[in-house]
Amino acid sequence: MKWDQQRLQWYLRAGEKSDYPRVFLDRIKPFLQASDTLLDIGAGPGLFARELLPLVRKIYNLEPDPVSRSFLEQQYAHQEKMVVLEGSWPQNIPDLEVDVTISAFSGAGVMAREDSLRLICRLTRRHIFLIAPAGPKDFGAGLEKPSSPLPYEQTESLLQQLGLQFHRELISFDFGQPVADLEEATRFLSRQLKIPPQMARNHADRIARREGDELYLPNPRHSALLRIDFS
Repeated sequence: MKWDQQRLQWYLRAGEKSDYPRVFLDRIKPFLQASDTLLDIGAGPGLFARELLPLVRKIYNLEPDPVSRSFLEQQYAHQEKMVVLEGSWPQNIPDLEVDVTISAFSGAGVMAREDSLRLICRLTRRHIFLIAPAGPKDFGAGLEKPSSPLPYEQTESLLQQLGLQFHRELISFDFGQPVADLEEATRFLSRQLKIPPQMARNHADRIARREGDELYLPNPRHSALLRIDFS
């Protein structure tokens, strides 16, 4: 994902209001130890790191986009436990070994390549958590058609080829977007779905619900959490 300040603020607001990332964090936290080091591949603006930082010894955040990486650096400038790595996977990985690796919606370059999965396994001592789509993610507009195979199925197939045992959980959750009014809803949906403003306005009229002083655009999602355990 290419970030800018508008997209960053929308994403952070969605992370505060919706089920994401808490629905996945609730499943990850029981496996963490206070002495752990953790690698987040494609960390974005750090929704996972923000919640997990108090629970582990150190987090390495790999984020290729300069806007979200700058946000991470500013937010955690005085946190020695939080390390922001510049660059993309797998070219810019330093010589490190971690206890836990997380990769959430990082795309085929991370989760659908054999060499990438081998490297993740080599870097990780205890647990790997991979999160990939298991259905459309288009705010109910019906514009996105599920690929065949689905992204998580591509990852599963590679893990099986590598002879790796894994646990899979299919999870339904909402990753909706709070907005101030219908004008903002129109801007958001037009950009997110790549549709004309009038079409976006019509769709916002159909799906938006009033929550206090703002509107909320629900976005039912279906994803797979794949967990690999080494001990």
